[in-house]
Amino acid sequence: MRHQEGRVSRQGYAAEGAIEPLVSMLESDAGNDAQEAACAALATLAADSRDNQVSSAHAGAIPWLVGLMQHRKERIRENAAQA
Repeated sequence: MRHQEGRVSRQGYAAEGAIEPLVSMLESDAGNDAQEAACAALATLAADSRDNQVSSAHAGAIPWLVGLMQHRKERIRENAAQA
């Protein structure tokens, strides 16, 4: 799932193991910045790939994303909704 230049395509990120650490960032007490970054990254990965959407769900992201859609910070709510 690599492009000719050696970059990983968005569809290949789940296979490369990127989803689970991002979900861990949603679960952690790392703070708003980490949660916002994780939501944004998951939203980007989910935008173009059903595989990444399914991988996110299997990794347990959905309950955390639903909870973050109630967050006081607008950007986190937006990114969680898109993810």
